[in-house]
Amino acid sequence: SENYNKYWRAQNSELIIPSTEYKNKLNSFVLPKDGDYSFEVYYSIQDLVNLGVIISGASLVCVLLILAWSLKKK
Repeated sequence: SENYNKYWRAQNSELIIPSTEYKNKLNSFVLPKDGDYSFEVYYSIQDLVNLGVIISGASLVCVLLILAWSLKKK
């Protein structure tokens, strides 16, 4: 349901396979050899979103601590 995007990855404990374009429209993953595989397919940009959530949460905690400290001081 989505067009090709180079940031999709298929990953297991041994391999990370980047997405390749198939018929100018779809994401495709080329496996190195025949066999049975189990992969997790994920959007690699999501790692940056997760980092942003951590940074935002830490910033919020810092601001709340500074606010509480300044109110206690008065």
